[in-house]
Amino acid sequence: MPMRRELAIGLVGLTAACAPAPPPRVADSPTRVVPPMPASPPAAKPAPPGPAVLRFPPGAAAPRHGCFAWSASFETYACVLGHDEREPDGRSLSVTFAGRQSQRGFPLGHGLLNDATRRDLDDRMVAGGYVATEVGPWTRSGEYADVGKHRVFLDKETVRVEHDGTKIYERTDRHIPKFTPSCQLRALPAGAGRIVIERSCKVLDEGVEVTELDVWSCDDKHC
Repeated sequence: MPMRRELAIGLVGLTAACAPAPPPRVADSPTRVVPPMPASPPAAKPAPPGPAVLRFPPGAAAPRHGCFAWSASFETYACVLGHDEREPDGRSLSVTFAGRQSQRGFPLGHGLLNDATRRDLDDRMVAGGYVATEVGPWTRSGEYADVGKHRVFLDKETVRVEHDGTKIYERTDRHIPKFTPSCQLRALPAGAGRIVIERSCKVLDEGVEVTELDVWSCDDKHC
């Protein structure tokens, strides 16, 4: 009996010795963290459209008095100036261009657009990319307007312009006071170191109300 027990123990030991060893334990691989893909930036919104070019199609009315349009590329205003009154036959108006590219314009006849003048004006508006200007604000007699280093004074019949404290221009219209004028002006920026001035004076001429319209372009030395 003891031999059988020893034999059994030996067989058990031999079986255990011959059993395949368990595979070595492999350490768990570290978890790989994949960062989320950055969100695509939102598509850029298109820039809002700029002001539309001022056009004068067939049948268009004449432009308003004063500086009615501005060209940023030319740094120039398109303006109506001259002598205006209620009756068309008494009008003497023209379109002029004042600013960096100041140039003579063309007459408006009696303040009206004929077809040839309308086409010419429309072509110039397109070529310069002219857009309509706002009306006002106005400086009245006894006041002054500042634009950059320019200061523009209005005193009844006199317009005086200073640049950086130095007078560069003065104009006095002696005929205006006798008509009990009501004058106002605007000083408009027209590019680096330049302004355009428009003045409008309502006067009574033999009982008829008349508007006198003037425009000047000034740099830092003269107008």
